[in-house]
Amino acid sequence: MTPEIFTILVPQEKMESLNTKLALAEFPDELENSKWDLGIPLTSRIRLNQAPQYHTSISVDGLDAQDIHFIHQVSPVKNAIPLLFVQRWSKLTSSSSHPGSFIEAFHILPLLSQPGGPAFHIVAPSLPNYGFSEGVKKRGFKGAQHAETSSHLNIVHGLQPKFKKNPILALQHSLAPYSEAEKAGFARTKWFLDEGRGYFIEQSTKPQTLAYALNDSPPWTEEEILTWVSIYQFSRAGPGAAHRIYYETVNREKTSAWNGDVKLGSTYNPKELAVFPKTWEMTMGNVVFVATNDSGGHFYTTERPELPVRDLRILFGKGGGVYGVVNGKNGYDTVREGQTLIVEECQYPCHLRRNPLLLVSRIT
Repeated sequence: MTPEIFTILVPQEKMESLNTKLALAEFPDELENSKWDLGIPLTSRIRLNQAPQYHTSISVDGLDAQDIHFIHQVSPVKNAIPLLFVQRWSKLTSSSSHPGSFIEAFHILPLLSQPGGPAFHIVAPSLPNYGFSEGVKKRGFKGAQHAETSSHLNIVHGLQPKFKKNPILALQHSLAPYSEAEKAGFARTKWFLDEGRGYFIEQSTKPQTLAYALNDSPPWTEEEILTWVSIYQFSRAGPGAAHRIYYETVNREKTSAWNGDVKLGSTYNPKELAVFPKTWEMTMGNVVFVATNDSGGHFYTTERPELPVRDLRILFGKGGGVYGVVNGKNGYDTVREGQTLIVEECQYPCHLRRNPLLLVSRIT
């Protein structure tokens, strides 16, 4: 199915329903002075709709087709690199009832797509059950199915996983003393596991219980941004559907550990929810880039958008660990010597049809 243009439009009756529920709600004392406006302001919808958005039907084996919403930001640089940006979520790092959405990409879209370094064509989907993508109707939609859905956006191309072990790095980890920063990381991880993941227990065991509460009387916390919350409240699948990924992730077959020939880059943020020593990560594969930041946390693409932009441009830029990984698409206006750029005419942006994607992982 050829992707079609998508425009965010919230039916007025849903806005009025939410306003009525909030007007009847009895808020805790600490929220009595809240000055939020209700619903998605028109200015927010206009801002969100400025991003080029599409939707398309995608099928995965054994499950019904899903209508998937995604942003597709095309760079003016003709040799820009196709890049898939997936919203944050992890079974270890769920500190709120909703882990993320496609709007995480908004802060980095204009920065990564422009010239001045390696530029990128960016695709940022709403995962099934999130935002404006359709909800899953059957059980069994686990992490593998989410990955397969993203791959059907026609830009993912990677090698088959291979299982390896790296005893030298494992030995290095077991013998080397931990640095003060690594000790601080352990302390933060312990805090999160002991005190910071209460929502995860509910999401991974009884997601439907939360779904009933959110559909009828959604609770907000002072940390949540109204636009972010509204995307879930007015999502196509309903505000409770996003929790199901945690249940499916916990109730799955054991995943084999592996590292293949795909080159990996990672970023360490001091306020990430789980912070592990870098040597642990080195056993996972061919790690060619590691960045250590002095600030930033789980949603650092929103908190500090200049940091992921910097890291991606170093990783894919000249001299970077994956420079030139996509043939004919090195991110610069001038094609590298010895490469041939093939320009095709098609209704939908051609790089989504023909060019392979570089699959970049970040350990969380």
